[in-house]
Amino acid sequence: MSPQKTILVVEDEELPQVVFKVYLEDLGLRVVQAFTLEEGGNAFDKHGAILDGIIMDHNLGDGYSTNLVKKIRGIGFVNPIIAFSGSADSQKELLEAGCSHRIDRKGDVPNLAGSIKEIIKI
Repeated sequence: MSPQKTILVVEDEELPQVVFKVYLEDLGLRVVQAFTLEEGGNAFDKHGAILDGIIMDHNLGDGYSTNLVKKIRGIGFVNPIIAFSGSADSQKELLEAGCSHRIDRKGDVPNLAGSIKEIIKI
């Protein structure tokens, strides 16, 4: 049996965090949650070595996550980082910063589990 995969979700809103937690745990994934940019950076510092992927919102309560994505990529993290936003501009900015995939907050939510399953290779 392969080890349980771990995903970091960096999202400042409670409802999407709950949805991600339910979907991801139903897929058999371990979920690490961060609600702010600072928490996201701290969670990556603590769990980065075991993370199989990251779901990253752009506009967090304490700033934008673009520099965090750049930092994470800059230290050699090669696993998927998924831009999660309803704004095409925000998705573009995150993809340019180093996100490998995107999930549209407005349109892709019904296909969330399938999209993540495909991206994370479950």
